[in-house]
Amino acid sequence: MSVNSHNAVRIGSAVLGIAALVAVGWYTFSAFDSGLSLTSLRLNWLLAAFAVHVLLIAALPVIWIRVLNMVRSDSDAKVRSRDVAVYSMYARSWLARYVPGRVWMFGGRVLYGRRVGISARAISSGSFLEAAISYSAIGILGFAFLLGAWVHWSLAIAVAVGGFAATWFVLRSAMSMAETAVSEGRVTSLISRISPWVTGDGRPSNRELSGVILVYWLHSLVQLLFFVLVALSVGDYSANEFMLLAGAWGVGASAGYISIFSAGGLGVRDGVALAFVGPALTGPVGATIVAVGRIILVLADLFIVGAVELTALAIKRKRNHSDRSSIVAPGKGAERA
Repeated sequence: MSVNSHNAVRIGSAVLGIAALVAVGWYTFSAFDSGLSLTSLRLNWLLAAFAVHVLLIAALPVIWIRVLNMVRSDSDAKVRSRDVAVYSMYARSWLARYVPGRVWMFGGRVLYGRRVGISARAISSGSFLEAAISYSAIGILGFAFLLGAWVHWSLAIAVAVGGFAATWFVLRSAMSMAETAVSEGRVTSLISRISPWVTGDGRPSNRELSGVILVYWLHSLVQLLFFVLVALSVGDYSANEFMLLAGAWGVGASAGYISIFSAGGLGVRDGVALAFVGPALTGPVGATIVAVGRIILVLADLFIVGAVELTALAIKRKRNHSDRSSIVAPGKGAERA
């Protein structure tokens, strides 16, 4: 990378990070200024919800590294799960989702990824698979829980199982078709160039693809548990209401994800969730649950990003200190000689 390109990447990274922090801060203060009362909430359930969401965010880069290694080409170096720079890159791009326009989040990954040695193609295909699996998973699970609340719990299980199978079949078919078409030269040059950026250069086995899909589905299921914990901080509910709450949050989250002009899904996620929760619960209660859930999401995002950045900074300083020590040590030995 040239000096000018390197400087451009550093400046772009700094601008993106500052914009994300400003956006997140504004959303947080706006939520508190809306008159929401937090004194009547159950602190134990709030702390549990906060801890669960922090763990959810922390797990995302771990899963993503697995996806990157699954889609990378043989010429690309393997992404190490212990490389703190990768986690820092993911955390910064995650925070960028609060800047309107989904391009900032994925563009930020490419921007930061170049600094840690991950190819743009691997980041593109890895991000595509992550979005396709996770967005569909939480939407299908949310819809399944809504059907369980409205009809019967057995229908929820049937929809969830069918959705998982459909996700695997669609992705497996898309990868196989792209691989066959490109290898046999039955596509135009444009499609052959775009295809690897979507499906990746790797050829994951059925077991690898199933494992990645399963992990994202379990992750989405815990996201629904997070909202149930938030609801418990406000009051007690029946099993049917719990299914309705989980379903509303899942469908709202999916809608927020695919609304590219909504910053962090703000407004879309909350509005859709409240539309399903409101009729079943009293208006103020439903609005309070959704608002508290949003506040915890933002605070947990800030917490995990701050923790990752501080950890990366501490490791960098330790390495710099070790490098300086190794340079000084030979000189001291020479003086004694």
